[in-house]
Amino acid sequence: MYISVTITACSLERHFQIHAIMPPDVSPAQVLELSNCIKNKVGIKCSISSFTDIGIEFFEEIFSYISSNYVVTSNQPACKRFQYILQWLSDYLDTSLDHINADSLVLCDPLNLHNLLEILNLCVDAEKEFDVYKSSENIPQSKQEMDAALEQSRLKYLSCKLAEMFLPETAETPPPPIGLEPGTPPKTSNTSGPRVKFVDVPHVITPYSADPPQSSGSILRVVERPLRQGLRCRHPQTLYANMKPYLRWWHSMPSCKVPSQDVSALLQELLKKLDQLELSRETQNYIKLKLQSIVDTTRAVAPSHRRAQGERRLEEVANRQRRRIELMEHQAVDAERMLSLRDSQAFQRLLLNELRQRRRQEVLDRHFCLRHDERLHALAAARKAQEEQIIKGTFDAALEKARQNRIERDNLRREVRQKEIELQNLLISNLENRQEERILFLQDEQNKRQAEMDLQAKSNKVDNLREKIELRQQLTRQIKDLEEALLNQLEPRDLRECNEIRGNYNWSN
Repeated sequence: MYISVTITACSLERHFQIHAIMPPDVSPAQVLELSNCIKNKVGIKCSISSFTDIGIEFFEEIFSYISSNYVVTSNQPACKRFQYILQWLSDYLDTSLDHINADSLVLCDPLNLHNLLEILNLCVDAEKEFDVYKSSENIPQSKQEMDAALEQSRLKYLSCKLAEMFLPETAETPPPPIGLEPGTPPKTSNTSGPRVKFVDVPHVITPYSADPPQSSGSILRVVERPLRQGLRCRHPQTLYANMKPYLRWWHSMPSCKVPSQDVSALLQELLKKLDQLELSRETQNYIKLKLQSIVDTTRAVAPSHRRAQGERRLEEVANRQRRRIELMEHQAVDAERMLSLRDSQAFQRLLLNELRQRRRQEVLDRHFCLRHDERLHALAAARKAQEEQIIKGTFDAALEKARQNRIERDNLRREVRQKEIELQNLLISNLENRQEERILFLQDEQNKRQAEMDLQAKSNKVDNLREKIELRQQLTRQIKDLEEALLNQLEPRDLRECNEIRGNYNWSN
């Protein structure tokens, strides 16, 4: 009989490893498949094709198979009946089932239905194993049959261990199982942890046709191990196992064939990621030199790293082989110890306690994984909010810097414009002053010329008047002379005197 327990997530690293193997959201097809599997195990005669068929009546039939003292009460609402089933399972498994909501079960929520069906499936498997164990107690066995069963079980255990040892690490085909019954399919190794088969020597269980457990999409990965180890077990390195082929290819490839990326291409990708920042040519050249140094250092260290990696892998293989040999020796001691407990009630109590512990631990792991999933979602949301805050701060800083640059440019442009206006005003004022000076100078020149012209005109007028007077006097003298000459020639002296008197009188007038 195989005793299966789950791995305890007792540290943050194991929590992250469990999250790496967690399935996505539960689909309706998985819920229907698990419901049909439980229906076939319990023997319920009904057809399940949709969520409407998975009601409280279906869960009560399964629960009545687990608990024979349960009485169906159809007069109460479905929510209270679901709550009673959850409370009974919580008390029976000694753990909290707060992650399953009764109202969501009434509304046929796929996730809650899948969680409750998984717990009931584990309980049904435990009941079936306990029924098979009780039926095997009444089978009479002889010493030869017990020895043959012990030898056959030991050979099966060794074949399983050999398959586990050589299948995951090497590409060689595992050796065929030793001493298997004809028609028995070969067992596949479970790489999730140490797999141990307990030998029930005094009571050999006759083979029965039982369906293997259906593989659900649950995150509860069971491993098989001896009872004496309690709940301590190594966690499967699933992520590391998936990365092994790539690491093996990377370390086996020569350094000259390692695909290298152009530093300019890396810089362009970096600038695309940081498209909000404006980098100068000097900064880009500095980043390019740093990237080139990093690439050169990585290529130089690759051969020594591969050699050290190969040595570490050889040491890990040797340590793993030594631990497996020690485990096989401990299993032989455990088999001898189980011989002394074959007819005692302590073995039954130990088996029942281990089954109960397994069920409780599976539910606890499920609860821890759900809580861990919620925490990871919260961390992702917080990280996203922090990134958005950083981007927002960077964007605000860039906007503030652009605004400051724009203000500085406006101030500089304003100062230049002010200086241009001042220079223009100065030139205009200089031109106006010069023009005014020229106008004043011209006015002075004009006044001077006018004064000169007036003075000249005045002087010319006086000269003309003087000349006229002189000319008149001259003419008058000439006329007098002519008159005197004529008078002297024509008239006598008396008449001449009278004419002189008359002429003097006329000239005086």
